[in-house]
Amino acid sequence: MAPVLEDHSNNPIRGVPLRLREQHWQRLEAIARTVNRSRNDIIEQMLTWAEEQWHREQPQEKRDSYQQHLEDVKKEAVHAAPAPSRPRSSKRKS
Repeated sequence: MAPVLEDHSNNPIRGVPLRLREQHWQRLEAIARTVNRSRNDIIEQMLTWAEEQWHREQPQEKRDSYQQHLEDVKKEAVHAAPAPSRPRSSKRKS
């Protein structure tokens, strides 16, 4: 399988993160094949586990602040919904 990102420079500072990303991608592929699930399912599960771990480790006031932040973001998303756009004309101008 071709790497996700290729480093065409000889810059070791840039090359190391790219190699690490490729290793992480390969590990994710191996996990997905082992459990016979898609990469996206594996990523979602890992994010869920990380969030659960974070909730267990944080004090209550920090969790409450996080929940308030999520609610505020949802409200902003509803109010900032894009206006419907005009339908495009099927005629092309020449």
